[in-house]
Amino acid sequence: MNTNRIATELFSRNPDLFSRDFKHNKEMISKQMVLSPFVRNQVAGRITRIKKREGHTLLPKKERRVEEPRRPRR
Repeated sequence: MNTNRIATELFSRNPDLFSRDFKHNKEMISKQMVLSPFVRNQVAGRITRIKKREGHTLLPKKERRVEEPRRPRR
């Protein structure tokens, strides 16, 4: 099973069910489907990461500094 596919499918079905808390997401996954503890933790971690990234916005890149002409060597 691909954990990323499971995580995105669960998250796309119920995005409001999950939060930024790993333990909460782990419990919600256990209520929805039966997975081994290892796979469940990986899916919960992936959903937590998706949820945390959801709130961030990308900042514009800093403008590149204009280089001044170099002074001649002595």
